[in-house]
Amino acid sequence: MITEETVRQIINKYLQGEATDQERALLENWYHQQGQQHPLQKEDLHFLLNNEALFEDVRRRAGLTPKRGQELRIWRWRAYAAALILTALSITWIFYTHQTDREPEIATSKPSDVVPGGNRAILTLAGGRRINLSETQSGIIVDQDQILYEEGAELVGLEVEEAVPLELSVPGGGTYQVTLADGTKVWLNAHSKLKYPSRFGSDERTVELEGEGYFSVSKRESGDWPFRIKVTGQTVEVLGTEFNLSAYPGEPKKTTLVEGSVRVAPALPPTAGGTGHRSPVTIKPGEQAIVGEATVDVVSVDVRKYTAWKDGLFYFEHTPFDELIREIARWYDVDVVYDGAVPRETISGKMRRGLSLMTVLGLLGTPTKAKIQLDGRTLIIR
Repeated sequence: MITEETVRQIINKYLQGEATDQERALLENWYHQQGQQHPLQKEDLHFLLNNEALFEDVRRRAGLTPKRGQELRIWRWRAYAAALILTALSITWIFYTHQTDREPEIATSKPSDVVPGGNRAILTLAGGRRINLSETQSGIIVDQDQILYEEGAELVGLEVEEAVPLELSVPGGGTYQVTLADGTKVWLNAHSKLKYPSRFGSDERTVELEGEGYFSVSKRESGDWPFRIKVTGQTVEVLGTEFNLSAYPGEPKKTTLVEGSVRVAPALPPTAGGTGHRSPVTIKPGEQAIVGEATVDVVSVDVRKYTAWKDGLFYFEHTPFDELIREIARWYDVDVVYDGAVPRETISGKMRRGLSLMTVLGLLGTPTKAKIQLDGRTLIIR
């Protein structure tokens, strides 16, 4: 938690109209989007509540003017308003304490910003019919002869007796969830695609993934019922478990285990002159298998860093700058152009993914001398 004196200085700049556009955006985004989720103790609010001008200004900006008959509840209004602004400052400070005093220069060629992603996906049926799924829904359920939205509304009837191939694709700036016919739940991240059948056979279950997905695999009460995920260059096999699998083209494939047991079977590299798989590796909870072109490494990791996206969070822990930018670019569906060398620094911190692009960049800051410019939907880093 930052000191009261530092909080006062930043708030005073805000109230006197001296805050920069970036500072104002940081505060106002957090009041409206995050304040209610982080209640503070009375002692944390005390010094703010003694500032009548601050209280009135924040309450007005947050749309918290009490109605007639609510005057006796003024403490609740004050506490809420103060919590909004204190939360903004304290969470923002988490990021600044991880960085040097210098921030990147952020500019726009014209006043613009990019809103965060949301629920976006396309369902492709066996005959090639494509359905744009509702953005007001977060997922679908496959029920053998029909597909439903999670809330129960029927999306499409399959009207077939045999298994048919289906495909769920999530564009840049999107996420979506699907519950497969066996009860397995899959969350898909931006720029991802899952191919799966409308029903599984009794011997095994096989799906294909491109991009990133979080799997919560259903386990049969009696007997083995292996679940296999095929991605370019490897196969992941499980029985009943939770894990994250990142398999974006051109990036190392990372399988991160939350619970249960997973076996990763990397394909033979093209230089080996044959087909098949290398010796599989089995990982335990808290471990990650990283499959490169010719190597397989197993390392211990903080799984939250690799699963936070499913819960609507960015979670960076000594994350290389270019890796961080790739994740941000996928969520905001923007292109990235480096004009010069790619910064080599790492960044740590976390925040919700519901903020606008420029607010996220302002919160993160980097210890480089980079200039970041947004031109339409292209992020230029010099």
